[in-house]
Amino acid sequence: AGGGFQAANRNTINELRNRGIGVLEIPYPEPIGSVAKKIIIYIMSFLKIYFQLFSKRKSFNLIHFTPLYKGFIYLELLIVIVTKIIRRPILIDLRAGQLIGHYKTRSLLYKFIFKTAVRLSKDVSVEGFEYIFFIHSFSKHNALYFPNYVQGVIPRKRKRQVGTNIKLVFLGRIVPEKGIEVALQTTKALNKKLNSCKIIVIGEDSTEYCKNLRERHSKDYVQWLGKVSHDKIDRLIRPCHFFIFPTTHFGEGHSNALTEAMANGLVPICSDNGFNKNIVSNAGIILPSDATSDDYVISIIEIIEKNRWESISQAAQERIGANFTADAVIPKLIDKYEDLIR
Repeated sequence: AGGGFQAANRNTINELRNRGIGVLEIPYPEPIGSVAKKIIIYIMSFLKIYFQLFSKRKSFNLIHFTPLYKGFIYLELLIVIVTKIIRRPILIDLRAGQLIGHYKTRSLLYKFIFKTAVRLSKDVSVEGFEYIFFIHSFSKHNALYFPNYVQGVIPRKRKRQVGTNIKLVFLGRIVPEKGIEVALQTTKALNKKLNSCKIIVIGEDSTEYCKNLRERHSKDYVQWLGKVSHDKIDRLIRPCHFFIFPTTHFGEGHSNALTEAMANGLVPICSDNGFNKNIVSNAGIILPSDATSDDYVISIIEIIEKNRWESISQAAQERIGANFTADAVIPKLIDKYEDLIR
């Protein structure tokens, strides 16, 4: 499916192919038009998916399936049933951060269908470690922890001067629920306290909301870079010091931006939302979801005054290197594939 799911799957497909594993891609539709037109396209497309699974069954050993769940779960259950008919093991890959919260708000029928799909699968992988306990509550699956990850090699640690010229980074969607206003207020306050503090804001900034933010916050402490191609992000953020991520987004999961920032040695100052706590652990600061800009200011100043920045920066890179790189994650996925095929 499109969006973040597509990006995550694209990375995994590329990594699998680089390791000599063939991948047959069966994409979800991306319809446009009225609701009625979308429904028709989705139904026809899912019928095509069922047919492809059946007609091409001799060309694959296993199915790695990333469902969208929500309103799609009823059609997606049929995908799982088809895999039982063609006798191919299926690994259901549960991603995004709102899975449990969304599940709790749905009907008894939805919960039954969801549980049935999971139980009929050969096994499950999960984006967030917290989901393993949820899966164990109604199934006997082992559940593989399959987080998002960075590709390539973690850059060599570079010593950076941490004094009064502090540089922060905000990377992602520039919307209220991602905490951009807390990030800007934090920078404004630090700029007064430390004489020099700036924040680099990377993300699509053409909306009216962004225009209002630019009018309210001085260029003296904010550098708006707009949307930046992925291959340039590392170069832009690597000289910076802190990644500030005050997200309150209900659907927050494993943020790729957080992982990339830590890989580049930025010290993360994050809200306790999504999977942030498990990703950061002791390699950064986790604040309550309702923390204010004052709380973020205090955390950053404390790290600077106690000369802790360099040690935490190194811990962030080491944590990503040990747990959230392709080399750390993909071999475990391949081992799971082999177990399921056997």
